[in-house]
Amino acid sequence: PRRSRREPPTSSSVASACPSQRSVSRCLETSSSPPVHSPATHVPSFLFLNCPSIKMAAAGDSSNCFITDDKLVMHLSPNPISERGVPTTFYGHPKEPRVIYGAGNLVVVRSLENPSDNFVYRGHNATVTVAKFSPNGFWVASADETGKCRVWSWDNPEHILKIEVPVFAGRIVDLDWDPESKRIVAVGEGKTFSAKCFMWDTGNGVGEMIGHSKRITTCSYKPSRPFRIMTGGEDFKTVFFKGPPFAMDHSNTDHSKEVWSVRFSPDGNQLASVSSDKQIIFYDSKEGTVSQTIAADAAGMHTGSIMSCCWSPDSSKLLTVSMDKTAKIWDVGAGAVECEFTFGDDPQLADMQCGCEWVGDFLVSVNLAGEFLYLDPANPAAPANVVVGHQGPASTICTLPTGEFVTGGDSGQVLKWTDGVATKIIGNDAATRSTHGGKVVGVVSTPTSIVSVGWDDRVRFSSLDR
Repeated sequence: PRRSRREPPTSSSVASACPSQRSVSRCLETSSSPPVHSPATHVPSFLFLNCPSIKMAAAGDSSNCFITDDKLVMHLSPNPISERGVPTTFYGHPKEPRVIYGAGNLVVVRSLENPSDNFVYRGHNATVTVAKFSPNGFWVASADETGKCRVWSWDNPEHILKIEVPVFAGRIVDLDWDPESKRIVAVGEGKTFSAKCFMWDTGNGVGEMIGHSKRITTCSYKPSRPFRIMTGGEDFKTVFFKGPPFAMDHSNTDHSKEVWSVRFSPDGNQLASVSSDKQIIFYDSKEGTVSQTIAADAAGMHTGSIMSCCWSPDSSKLLTVSMDKTAKIWDVGAGAVECEFTFGDDPQLADMQCGCEWVGDFLVSVNLAGEFLYLDPANPAAPANVVVGHQGPASTICTLPTGEFVTGGDSGQVLKWTDGVATKIIGNDAATRSTHGGKVVGVVSTPTSIVSVGWDDRVRFSSLDR
């Protein structure tokens, strides 16, 4: 049978159908100069609709894989996608207050001082699993679920691709750089091997790394000589490698459950691992032997799986986060809790902590809802700031008379944006705090509220004042 063909709506019909979108349709019709807005309404000019000359290279091209256009006012990037029971990995810049992480096929670099200051790299054709800056701050290594690692320039305005290395046939879970920014170690779930150290500019292997029988979940490269690497996995083991060329020296079986994070201290003198068994184990960084253990029954220990850890810049403290909905700062010398962070009087499922990073003066964690939480030791009862964003495609948008705008996404979130900072309209889902239980297909504003409709068969009326 012949199917009828529907003509796409014109911009004028869109404007007449939805008065709140008239300014958007006028931006669509602009072909040369951007529309002029008053200072009070400068945010809607961001709507990436007045940029007809946007240029972006193909994902496989070695040139720039990012938006380059003088008319681009602001780039509002997504937040990481957290999954229950596994860590959410993100890393800090060695010299700047920024974090880097994967979000879908994107690599996102976000400023901690100004969360609306973002950069998005689009070079991957598959879901990005991890990304990390080189110690000199000039390069980024980002990896995806197909086992490819791309090394690209951060300090060059063109962000040129240096090399793409097919590390192994499988998902890369974690990676790390050597202190000279010359070698990269990547681990994950390959078919024949699951760990490889290779040269950053040629991709040539540096030794044979074996020792695990299940997926490798974490790795860390010693930041000082003599060079060492430790890995941890779902086989409850940590494996210690000496090199280069790297070869297994020995394995440790002190953990009784999955090892989620191993980290050398910034000064290279200490090494820590955390696990689902709620233990924190410290090792001699040169020989890989156990030097100290904070047991699961120690005073102040987490009551749930410890998902991630990171060191303070002076290597004297360790930050840990757990599925028990708390984060803790440990005095390593004393082996005791120095500060415990809680998240409200009645924390929900979404408050499970999945990742953490200590970047200069910033202590940041990510919860199950994918929200960045700025931790303040002076006020551990509540985060100093919460940064939210979409965790999937943004499917609908409407503008507000105040110059703000509202977006709805496939993950069920409805966000109100003010000067590049989002506020989430909280829903009933305890795990995600999403506004709707399914994709949001429409949002519109009234003088007093935001009305949204989703695939959960609900229409939601939300106050503009909350």
